[in-house]
Amino acid sequence: MSTGGSTQDSSGHVSLTTGDSLGQAGSMELKAGGSAIGDGASMNLIAGNSRSITSSGGEVKVYAGTGSNGGTIDIGGGLGTTDTGGNFRLTGGAGSATSHGGEVMLKGGAEAGEVILEGGDSGKASPGGGAVRVI
Repeated sequence: MSTGGSTQDSSGHVSLTTGDSLGQAGSMELKAGGSAIGDGASMNLIAGNSRSITSSGGEVKVYAGTGSNGGTIDIGGGLGTTDTGGNFRLTGGAGSATSHGGEVMLKGGAEAGEVILEGGDSGKASPGGGAVRVI
């Protein structure tokens, strides 16, 4: 699925939505394929680039739903069924030679939201549990 490009003005817009409901609203799932003998398919979510020296690249924003209790965003590395579990990385973007790189900010919510850093649970591979390192 794609939209046409434009050399004069804005290119097209794509919107995937499920309908609202008085009861349980419909879910949406984007899923890349698995494999029996090879690697599973990757999924990339990439915002647009800007070639202008005065404009920024596109943003990627992910929000959970609003309700009496706000929705949760869970992002995690994959389960390692016979070896190491998947990694999860947050990395700020590299800056130019005359500027600085992007920030990585972890911030609790308003009204005393906490920021918790916790190492992994202990197990066979690491009996003492995972460390939290600040470098």
